[in-house]
Amino acid sequence: MSSFPSYTVPTASGPGVLFVNSKIVSPTLSPSVYTEWYEDVHIRDILATSGIKSAYRYYSTCPEQVERPYMALYPLKAVEFLQSDEFKAIPVVNNVIPGSGMVFDYADFDTRYYTHVAASEAQGAVKGPAPFLAVIALSDPATDAILSLAKDSVRRVRIAENYFSRQNRLPAEANKLAAPPKYLVIVEADTEDGLRGAVEAGELKGGKTASFKLLKGFGEKEQVYFE
Repeated sequence: MSSFPSYTVPTASGPGVLFVNSKIVSPTLSPSVYTEWYEDVHIRDILATSGIKSAYRYYSTCPEQVERPYMALYPLKAVEFLQSDEFKAIPVVNNVIPGSGMVFDYADFDTRYYTHVAASEAQGAVKGPAPFLAVIALSDPATDAILSLAKDSVRRVRIAENYFSRQNRLPAEANKLAAPPKYLVIVEADTEDGLRGAVEAGELKGGKTASFKLLKGFGEKEQVYFE
């Protein structure tokens, strides 16, 4: 299956982010080969499109405590691109992947589409991605309280609203993932300790939290906001 099935993606517009959380599910696929495919093949193909010009790849700070330790974020100036034939034509088969060459035979992907809600950045914050990042999935965005975290220890905070999610490229009826909470808070900090306040605040609100370390940025690396 090298192209998307014909299920319907809800209409959305404006800036946003594509969120992809993944894990290797077969010993046939080594982490090094997965990284080679992701960074040298897949992200190259994504950045060659007209709608996505930045990509950031992360790995969990506590991989033994999460189901999917790999994460990638792709800021978009227009989420409409995710409904386009061009986006749906991005290949998922390549000879870097062993056996069938189909990445979904060896790795599992939780992919979510988000629109931009709000953002805040600390005064004088360094442009570009921070070394550490936390994601907090919430049913209530608590906008003011969350955005106020962008102070000394936090470089920036972004809030996004989910409007679609999928597992791999499975039809909706075959998707085995639970629907995610409505909002995603993305917090960036220069140190792992800098994330703690944000993570604790998210957990107090009942949010599901996870922390990651930046592996590599690609493309227009100063584009981290969705606006």
